[in-house]
Amino acid sequence: MSGWAVLLCILLLGPFALLISGVREKLFGANSAAGGMK
Repeated sequence: MSGWAVLLCILLLGPFALLISGVREKLFGANSAAGGMK
């Protein structure tokens, strides 16, 4: 795997992971998200 491919994956997955966590927080609420941190 070349450096460009790794960089591209990070750029694509970074915002996607933030989006997922934001949706989960909306769906389950802040206290449930905190409980899932354990």
